[in-house]
Amino acid sequence: MLTLLKNWSWRDDYRQLKDLFKFIFPKNKTEFRLVSCLVILFFCFAFIPLFYTNVFDNKRFILDHYFSFDNPMYYSQGYFELGRHPLIKFFTIPILRIADIFYLITGSMKSRTFIIVLACNLGISHSILYIYRYLKEIIQLQKYPLCLIMVFYTFMGMNILLSFTIEAFTISAYLLSLTICYYSTMIYKNKNIHLLTNLILVLSLGGVTITNGIKGIIPMFFTKDKTSLTILKIILIGGIFTTILIFMQLKYDIWEETSVAYQKFSIQSPTTNIFYESIFTFWGIPVLMPDVISRPCGAPGAGLFQIIFDTYHSWWQFLFVILLLILLSVSLIYNYKNKFVWIVCSTLLVDIVVHIVLKFGVDEFYLFSGHWLYFIPILLGWLYSKVDRIRSNTLSIILSVMVIILIINNTIQFINFTNLAFELFPGN
Repeated sequence: MLTLLKNWSWRDDYRQLKDLFKFIFPKNKTEFRLVSCLVILFFCFAFIPLFYTNVFDNKRFILDHYFSFDNPMYYSQGYFELGRHPLIKFFTIPILRIADIFYLITGSMKSRTFIIVLACNLGISHSILYIYRYLKEIIQLQKYPLCLIMVFYTFMGMNILLSFTIEAFTISAYLLSLTICYYSTMIYKNKNIHLLTNLILVLSLGGVTITNGIKGIIPMFFTKDKTSLTILKIILIGGIFTTILIFMQLKYDIWEETSVAYQKFSIQSPTTNIFYESIFTFWGIPVLMPDVISRPCGAPGAGLFQIIFDTYHSWWQFLFVILLLILLSVSLIYNYKNKFVWIVCSTLLVDIVVHIVLKFGVDEFYLFSGHWLYFIPILLGWLYSKVDRIRSNTLSIILSVMVIILIINNTIQFINFTNLAFELFPGN
């Protein structure tokens, strides 16, 4: 610990924090155009549900009125289940306060909802920007494969849904993409990452979703720091994070809340097929949306309905997901010595343990996919880096067909979602 303190320089930490702040935003015209196009695209998806229905700001539901998201709680108070999301308020409350100001100015609740949706839109748009930057600067993909993977990633179902849903998953998707891209860029450039930067990234990730704090620690083992120094950093950061959790425990009893949440979300329904859930709900539904349907909920006769996902029924849906998993598996085989691949695989392993091994959220794996969706475009990018020209062309043909299927299918399902929103949550 003395060695860590001896080598500590607040000037270097401050300088790197300034660089991290600059890293957050588009750094050239191309990146600015990309973010602008993404914001416009996602706003086109959100426009009709936002202004002509009450699906985003419905007050009859406390939770779970579409796809089991907890956004009504975040929309009203900015947090839910502090045991799993101990510092979430530091991210959501500023958004709500700005939204409240717009409501006071305009007198319209829709202006408040618009600001919240815009914040989600900007978060997901920037998370996609960081993946673009990763593919272009670290993997150095050619233009067509780069565009192909970016379109594929943009139109994944969960990215579309999170682009207008204020949730811990939305913030986590943003922070995880930023963290993976930032760490990988620094490692690629063979630069040190200072303690304060490590601390901020870990506290941000773990504060929004407690298990994601581990994902902020994993890349530290791949930096140029000596292992002993890395371990000292982890001990110090772990001590600070534990202190925060102890304070939260004394104030909110987060341990009891976390235990209840685990018991609730790890219960399997009698019809649960763990193989199907691990393959198609974990990997498939977040990418290729199944049919969007409604079901009654609440007390009999209450007239309340939820919008939910159906399961896959068509052969082509299963084939799409299996083909995607084959491509990811081939990429892992080709890149098994690549430390950048090991970084994202190690972070994915956290989710596999939490959700597949411990069965947390066993019937709704797709709900948590903002925690690992970035894995797919990164692995596809590394696959391109390892294949020759002929196989690259074949891969491009396969991905092009998958992109077309993805865009058509997810657009149709989003139209179904909008129609159900009109029916079940009509505007005032």
